Amino acid sequence: MNWEATGALAELFGAAAVVGSLIYLARQLKMTRQVEQVSAFQGVFNGFTHHSGQFFCAPGGLALRGLSDRDSLGPEERLLFDQLLANMLNQLEMTSWLIQAGLMSEEDMGTMDWWLEHKVFLYPGAREWLDEYEPTYPPAFVARMRRAAEAATNSDG
Repeated sequence: MNWEATGALAELFGAAAVVGSLIYLARQLKMTRQVEQVSAFQGVFNGFTHHSGQFFCAPGGLALRGLSDRDSLGPEERLLFDQLLANMLNQLEMTSWLIQAGLMSEEDMGTMDWWLEHKVFLYPGAREWLDEYEPTYPPAFVARMRRAAEAATNSDG
């Protein structure tokens, strides 16, 4: 075997090694992306579970009273109601950001839309809260909350 043939064979093995490395890296990136997606979903789910639990387990039936008639709450109760509702909705807003980043799917947000429509904006107190706090949220998320509020209003009456 001459040196040219040996060199060509070495180049062939080197090219095969590079292709093999690229395939390996592509698989690793895909797996890493899947882990990121699961982690992002789990983080939002845990946060939402925590904040919705705080909201709905607030003392004295605060959540239902505020959702039904926000104006009936005293100043301290209203402050607590507003903050607890904001904390819970901020978790849903995070879902919107994760969708934009490609870490969650729009289908995941569909579940949240249903929840907003049937468990939050079905009540007038939540719609009043949205009227007041709308400027504190990004327009795309406000539009999503408004759609849920409109759907809830239409299904309520």
